[in-house]
Amino acid sequence: MKKVMYLIIFLMSMTSIDIQAQSCSIDFGDYSSASFNSSNCTYLFNGVFVSLIGFNDFGEEIPICGSGEDPWIARIMKPNIPLIGESIRVTTNGGLETMTIRYKYIGQELSEEFFDESIVIDDFSNLEFIDVLDIECTLLGSECGLSPASVALEVVDPVIPNIPSNPTAQQTETTLSGLTDDYRNGINDYHYYEVDNEICNSQSNSNCTVDNVYNFIKNNREFQVPQYLDFPQTPADILDTDPIAFLKRLINNRLLTDEITNLPAIDGDTVIIGGNDLRLLAGIAGLILNQALEECSGLVNINSDPVVISLHDEGKSITNYTLPGHTLHPGKITRFVYSEDCGQTVRVRTIGEGLHFCGDTPYGVVFSFLNIGVGRETFQNMDNRLIIFFN
Repeated sequence: MKKVMYLIIFLMSMTSIDIQAQSCSIDFGDYSSASFNSSNCTYLFNGVFVSLIGFNDFGEEIPICGSGEDPWIARIMKPNIPLIGESIRVTTNGGLETMTIRYKYIGQELSEEFFDESIVIDDFSNLEFIDVLDIECTLLGSECGLSPASVALEVVDPVIPNIPSNPTAQQTETTLSGLTDDYRNGINDYHYYEVDNEICNSQSNSNCTVDNVYNFIKNNREFQVPQYLDFPQTPADILDTDPIAFLKRLINNRLLTDEITNLPAIDGDTVIIGGNDLRLLAGIAGLILNQALEECSGLVNINSDPVVISLHDEGKSITNYTLPGHTLHPGKITRFVYSEDCGQTVRVRTIGEGLHFCGDTPYGVVFSFLNIGVGRETFQNMDNRLIIFFN
């Protein structure tokens, strides 16, 4: 019973992050811009792949591949809808007074709904497909029975809460979500920053999809966990060819960390992030403060920061949660892959927030303030590497 109550409290305390309004508009009357893919009988309407389904003389469904007659229905498979959320709203546009849709969840029977203006479909993650009926358009023509029939698909609840499996990560979520707005907006040890970049454009790269970018990051954790050269560089870092470069790298713990490429990000895995010269100085300062001040009694590593990875496939996001020894524990960074223009471009938004092990002291304030700049530059550099790969 206590575990159930803890889970309820934890879910209530979690913060939600809205990553822009997400919507797609599909104009079934605009065939002039719809491209046909003969290999899988799909039509690309406004960035969304749609299958057109007709009926034979026995009323059985048959795919329409390049030619056909009325009536027909438009089937939109869930993987072809570049939206992320818990539920979506389907809205009819044009001259249709009413519209009929059918939708099917995985492992369930087909449902049919009539509506005047809009309808909300819940449990979007388990949806298999949506059928749009009542489209009285001439196939591959420019005329529709009433008017150009179109529908808009819009995310209603854009965030699916993520429950990390690691107990320390769960405690971090509870701690951060319990902060008041006054504390978040005050001058203290709390830090928050965002980095948002367009990674690729589907018009110039057919591999540019939300799923592909997310899976690439998931399968290559060097695009989730910062690497040595992602951090802001000091002159000593840049001049890494000096005679004592090997010793300097050893001191900076680069040889003792998990800076290995081509490894996947696995849920629950602990990864050690090695720092550069700036992180080494921060570690030395942390050890001094740890001994000198009671407020800074938390454990801090000299020059490595442990994090645990939490995957969130449904929300297309991955989170690094700090662990004890990290100079900014408790804290987290989350990288979201999303599109705000129906899949035409794919973006990655990084959101970092957390506290400092020195707490609400002048030292905690200074270190958290510095981390805002360091965090932004670090994940901007990481995104720059990701942009190069997809372009």
